[in-house]
Amino acid sequence: MTQYRLIIASDPDDLARQCAERIASCIDLALAERDRAQIALAGGETPKPAYERLGREHLPWERVDVLLGDERWVDPEDPASNARMLRETLLAQPPALNARFHPVPTDAESPAADAAQYAEALTDLCSGTPPRLDLEGMDKVRFPPIPFSKIQSLVPRPRGNDCNRASGAND
Repeated sequence: MTQYRLIIASDPDDLARQCAERIASCIDLALAERDRAQIALAGGETPKPAYERLGREHLPWERVDVLLGDERWVDPEDPASNARMLRETLLAQPPALNARFHPVPTDAESPAADAAQYAEALTDLCSGTPPRLDLEGMDKVRFPPIPFSKIQSLVPRPRGNDCNRASGAND
């Protein structure tokens, strides 16, 4: 059974700092076990401050593959594009601009065609067994061992906005 621990941030800036530090620690631990690390991040407005801070973390970003855990089926330059949001936050500054970004394609004839293309790319990129990160050494109270494949986004998303615009849903 999965156990969760509630961590309370004093304000939004503290929340962004804690999230960025936690994600950076996970990337660092993964890179200690492998040549490359892959991380899938959430889109939307909520994680922007955390991603801006994460982008300034001194990590070997050239060994990191950044993926999206969700995307809207819109042009990559559309203000609603999660790929655009990542390019303007996490990937906008050194050192994180050296990461390898793999955006969800949104230029095929249908969302299903783009999803199939992205699934194939992810299968190639993320082959093999994911590392198991034992985060206990970082903080014995806050960080239980978790498989890297379960690390998708550590940034809270208060609204149920995972549906894409192709479905007709709005944030």
